Amino acid sequence: MTRAGAGSVAAHWALALFSLVTAFGVWMAIQDVENPRTRSDIEGVVDVTAVNVPDGFLVEDIEPIRIRVEAREELLAKLLPADFEATVDVKDIEPGEAATRRVRVVSEVDDVRVVSTHEVAVILVPAAEREIAVTVQRTESLPPTLEESEAPSIEPAFVTIRGPQELVDQVATVRLDVNLSGARNETETFTGDLAAYTESGQVRQVEILPEQAKVTFKIRQLVTSRQVDLFAVITGDPAAGYRVAGTTIAPATVLVTGTKAVIDGLRPPLNVEKIDITNQTKTVTMTRRVEAPANTSVQPQTVTVTIQIEAIQGSETRSVRVEPEGMPAGLQLQTGAYTALVKLSGPQDLLNNTKPEDVRVTVSFAGAVAGTAAYTPKVTAPAGVRAEVSPVTITLVPLVTP
Repeated sequence: MTRAGAGSVAAHWALALFSLVTAFGVWMAIQDVENPRTRSDIEGVVDVTAVNVPDGFLVEDIEPIRIRVEAREELLAKLLPADFEATVDVKDIEPGEAATRRVRVVSEVDDVRVVSTHEVAVILVPAAEREIAVTVQRTESLPPTLEESEAPSIEPAFVTIRGPQELVDQVATVRLDVNLSGARNETETFTGDLAAYTESGQVRQVEILPEQAKVTFKIRQLVTSRQVDLFAVITGDPAAGYRVAGTTIAPATVLVTGTKAVIDGLRPPLNVEKIDITNQTKTVTMTRRVEAPANTSVQPQTVTVTIQIEAIQGSETRSVRVEPEGMPAGLQLQTGAYTALVKLSGPQDLLNNTKPEDVRVTVSFAGAVAGTAAYTPKVTAPAGVRAEVSPVTITLVPLVTP
């Protein structure tokens, strides 16, 4: 029974293996029909790396190669140069002599076979080295509200450049390019690849050790403040006969805060909102907002503006007939009429509207005697008009009766 059982198990395993092989064969046959293997050139070129380079030497630039591969059609369309590694062994090449060597190409992708063969020219030359400081090139500046608070920190501060003597000698700077336009934090760190440049700004293809550097910037807000005078913008005119006697703003200055560039460029004074005084006859007091320049803030934001409006003052002198009062019996004026010079002053519009009959000059002769004497007149004028009159010399004579 044991031998019979063992034989049965062996038979089953053999059948299973046969089925698996058969299935795989069928699957491969289907693949060959639906997704056949084909050959094609890879789009782009593959860089060739030299291996076993002796110490103190380097290999001059090796031309990249184009390769041809065999793979399933579906896979071919996805292959890239980065999927392949191409190397050339230079361990037995004499320095300074051009040599041709076979390139070994390996696919990083399964089920891909390289079918092309390649040879490249290789020249081994002495390597020159030089230590050089790393500089930072700001390709974009900080936003206008920020500034660097101190010199940036670079790690490493120095690197080694390595390459043919001629190229190494031409390198003037090794530079790390940094775009600061998006910087916002107090500390910003950037890491990037280094590049070597000549004095004229041309790139030199030399080896840089290490290839990358890190730069750290210390950043602070760039704002400042300044006290600035204010100016009241007045529109319109007061009523006829009135004028603006003065303007006051409380407070007279405001604190303007903004970027240093904006604050330094301010042209004081700052305006406040317009005030219309059309046909006004009295002093106007209003609260108005300060017109803040773009990208700034002001404190306080509102101020009190007082515009003093007063009547325009004028003066004139008129000759006014003297009206006698309280003439003693038996006396009369020597002449038929006397006049007095009256100086009128006050708002010009009142003077303009003062009629001759609105100004009266009277002299009281109560207790007077015949003869010539100086009398002080009494003058009356409309309200708001100030009148001044000087003494008048008048002669009284006896009344002549027929």
